[in-house]
Amino acid sequence: MKNFIPLIFAAFLCLVLIAGYGFVYTRVAAGILRTETALARSGTLTTRDALARSQQVFLENSTDERAKLGAFIARDADVVSVIELIEKTASEQGASVAISTINTTNGDGWVYHEGVEVNFSASGTFEELTRFMGALETLPIASTLKSASLEVSAKSEWFGTFSVLFVKEKK
Repeated sequence: MKNFIPLIFAAFLCLVLIAGYGFVYTRVAAGILRTETALARSGTLTTRDALARSQQVFLENSTDERAKLGAFIARDADVVSVIELIEKTASEQGASVAISTINTTNGDGWVYHEGVEVNFSASGTFEELTRFMGALETLPIASTLKSASLEVSAKSEWFGTFSVLFVKEKK
């Protein structure tokens, strides 16, 4: 029996060492996995931080330009002012205007804006109506002369129907 005690002790010690090695191995493997996960997440956060910072820099750099462009877009409360601007432009060019319809339109992919189409008729001389059309094209808002039609109604009196589309912010 005395000969087996060192063998039993050695076997027991071997089992303890194997268990200890397994314990240490699993702890190291779990630590490595946590480290890899943390590095992957920090890389994602670094990319997100870089994108967020680049967006912030873009917004800071484009503030003046966005404000200037925003001045060309009518607010919802400015629709009446734009119509009055069309009437004022007509009187400055010597034409008389009668507004007939005002409709809103949605542009393709427009999320924050919508179009306002103003249809009206005007009368005056040919020269006054052509000057008026030119002035409509240069209104200080985001607008376009969508259609124009002129016809003579008397010897020097002309009559025209017009459609102007301008952009306004949605409510």
